[in-house]
Amino acid sequence: MPPLRVLLAENHVLMRAGLRLLLEQTGELTVVAEASNGAEALRLLAFHRPQIAVLDIAIEPPNGLAVLAALRAQSDVPVVMLTGAGSEALAVEALQRGAQDYLVKGTLNDQRARPASCSHSCSPS
Repeated sequence: MPPLRVLLAENHVLMRAGLRLLLEQTGELTVVAEASNGAEALRLLAFHRPQIAVLDIAIEPPNGLAVLAALRAQSDVPVVMLTGAGSEALAVEALQRGAQDYLVKGTLNDQRARPASCSHSCSPS
């Protein structure tokens, strides 16, 4: 089975590189596009049509929640939101706006490299 195609939107280049390595290490996911800001993420989402999007909530402009809203208006691609702060209010807001999962960067590890919700809602095309 081919790996799932992922868009990775993160404004910090070192974090983006580390996330890419973490996501691709099992061979189940492949990052097909990387964005450093929200506008670029929206362009790349439309062009690459990934099977899952990983969005930093603090990416700008626009921020991750605005990218999520724009994405939800045009697609049902599963979205995992990332944040550097473990705010319960932000997590609830992201999930209410249609994110499938919400991860705090400091808690990422091999076990969370493939979100649990992805095993149910992500399938290769």
